[in-house]
Amino acid sequence: MADASFSGKTALISGGASGIGLATAKRLIAGGATVWITDIQDELGERVAEEIGATYVHLDVVNEEEWISVVELIASQGQGLHYVMNNAGIAANGNLETETVDGFMKTININLLGVFLGCKVCAPLMQVSGGGAIVNVSSIYGMVSSPKVLAYSASKGGVRAMTKSMALDLAERETGIRVNAI
Repeated sequence: MADASFSGKTALISGGASGIGLATAKRLIAGGATVWITDIQDELGERVAEEIGATYVHLDVVNEEEWISVVELIASQGQGLHYVMNNAGIAANGNLETETVDGFMKTININLLGVFLGCKVCAPLMQVSGGGAIVNVSSIYGMVSSPKVLAYSASKGGVRAMTKSMALDLAERETGIRVNAI
């Protein structure tokens, strides 16, 4: 990525205030991209956005209306949207005996529904912007399970399967949007 040019391109990263999302934002900015980071950690998000030259917007990834507002805000800037990284997620421990329905659903909603909403809401703006790439963050636990991360494994396996389906759908419709899971 060091030689990649993202000049004139716009990227949106959920869970961008820390970790992998923040590291990705820094690399995209270094390559010339305009980067929007979203998170629920508002103080941290605002601080790091200012430090790295990004724009921060609050986003709870399970809230479709918040996704729509973020994408409308980007569109209102006339920037288009070329890259989306669905990175926000949680890791929770729990097996069949200890996992609760509430805990299971919280993990599924953030890790799987959040990715679905990000793709669904961002794809139309990406298509009218000439296409681009969506990266959905999965995990090794989406392929190889552990008895202690039941909901996390289910959510990340779902991200992998959903990503394949979305990639085929968007390719079949010739949107110019690639979708991959890492």
